[in-house]
Amino acid sequence: MKAVVFGLIVALSCAYTLAHICLLNPHQRGSMEGLNKNGSNDCILLDSPCGKRPLQTPTTFYMTGETYPIVFQKNLDHFDSNSPGEFQVNLWEEGSEKPVANLLTVPDTNTSSLTLYNVNITIPKDVTKDKVYQIQVTYVTNNPKAPKEFFQCADVLIYST
Repeated sequence: MKAVVFGLIVALSCAYTLAHICLLNPHQRGSMEGLNKNGSNDCILLDSPCGKRPLQTPTTFYMTGETYPIVFQKNLDHFDSNSPGEFQVNLWEEGSEKPVANLLTVPDTNTSSLTLYNVNITIPKDVTKDKVYQIQVTYVTNNPKAPKEFFQCADVLIYST
């Protein structure tokens, strides 16, 4: 019986240490199953930049210099009042080692799991046009009891007139 209880405690502790971030608009790579459930398996990606999910054909098109809404979800809360984290919205080029641009940073607060964030980003005018990029949302937890970062990406085509 003690082994069962110990196993349950370990399993629950592990589940707690997995923060999740979901990208709703534009649509994240892969599916969006279980988004209304804390700790959705489809919202945990630990590897930068896009959680090892493959490039997808873009269904979202952005024009340089224009402003667009981004909607993401804090699927599982890991706010630490001693060292608050943040959410970063970055523009990536497939295969690059670092983001092309940081588009926005939003401080993490004590909002609950499943909180939606609706923010606006502006696409830089100086990026290569008519090319596929990734909008990446990163949850930087700064929580010693959680992994350091969680990632989601959406593939978008950036064009000019």
